[in-house]
Amino acid sequence: MLALLLVLAAASWWNPAFERRLPIQVDAAGFERSDRPVEVDLKLPREAQSLRLVEADSKGNVVDAAVPFQFDPPATLVLLLKGPTPPAATRRFHLYFNTSRARVPQASPPPALALEDDVPYEGQPSYRITTPGGVYLYHKEGGGFAGLKDREGTEWIGYRPGGRSAGEFRGIPNLGVWGHPGYSGERGCASRILGQGPLRTSILSERGDGQAALRWDIFPGHARMTLLRAAEPYWFLYEGTPHGKLDLEHGYLALSNGERRPLATAWAEPLPAPEWLYFANEKSRRVLYLVNHQNDAALDQYWPMEGNMTVFGFGRQYRCCGRYMTAAPAVFTLGFVEQSAFAQVERALNSATRDLRVILGAVESPSP
Repeated sequence: MLALLLVLAAASWWNPAFERRLPIQVDAAGFERSDRPVEVDLKLPREAQSLRLVEADSKGNVVDAAVPFQFDPPATLVLLLKGPTPPAATRRFHLYFNTSRARVPQASPPPALALEDDVPYEGQPSYRITTPGGVYLYHKEGGGFAGLKDREGTEWIGYRPGGRSAGEFRGIPNLGVWGHPGYSGERGCASRILGQGPLRTSILSERGDGQAALRWDIFPGHARMTLLRAAEPYWFLYEGTPHGKLDLEHGYLALSNGERRPLATAWAEPLPAPEWLYFANEKSRRVLYLVNHQNDAALDQYWPMEGNMTVFGFGRQYRCCGRYMTAAPAVFTLGFVEQSAFAQVERALNSATRDLRVILGAVESPSP
């Protein structure tokens, strides 16, 4: 996803308490960014310790000595592009560390994410991940989100046992024969936390037969699913309650080409590229977007079910039950935006989901 190129960097040494540093350059790659988390695969010495990340200007002067970051073993750095970054901008960072000296006290920015484990929620032990934009509730055996609450506490999924479209059919995702809140037994999976910190919580869910697996990475402003293995064709569904209920009078969805469609109208067709849409309501400025990063030719569909919930699916046939996607790995992203105007949603969505360009330098030592 990220292009990694080796380059040399030269700049003044920030802190003599550190004996090594790794230059990192991040290019916005043509899209405006706002508080964008950046994932960087590193190759640090095994004994590296006391990590500290600073941002520098083009001359090497430190402009931020406490950049929020986390390090997930074995070798992934997640850093935050704080504030706005123009489309043509390049930002420069230095990751300082030691390999032999005494540990250096670390800067500890307040965490943006909070993880709670084994939370009872609608019939299953769950993970609860609290973010600045909302709260995610993830069924560990079902392998899907049973609850998604925005920052005001409004529920956008509303799964509960029983009730068909009024409860048990709801969730993100529904992958077909697995990957759905409430599922258990042969359709269930085992979930575990791969990494957790202030900028990213990562969940791995694997089906019992080992033939299917997915990973969720949850960030302060969005969540990304990577389908790692798929044993059979699948779809990716959002079945739930935009703004708390299925409002057929005021609710609508908008496609990436700017077309707006009412929630009362069913349709089935391949979405235009880039393949994304968002759910909105004329009475609210908040929207929920969903992205299929594959931009495939598979059929997509939407219909309102029994006046209770959305049935929107990447790779699904109206009304039932063809599953048309087979790619693995495959990536899907969802997130809230606090503005409903198309241009603002598109800007926020591009900021969160479009690839960046990351350039790594060679590990450096201070000049003698």
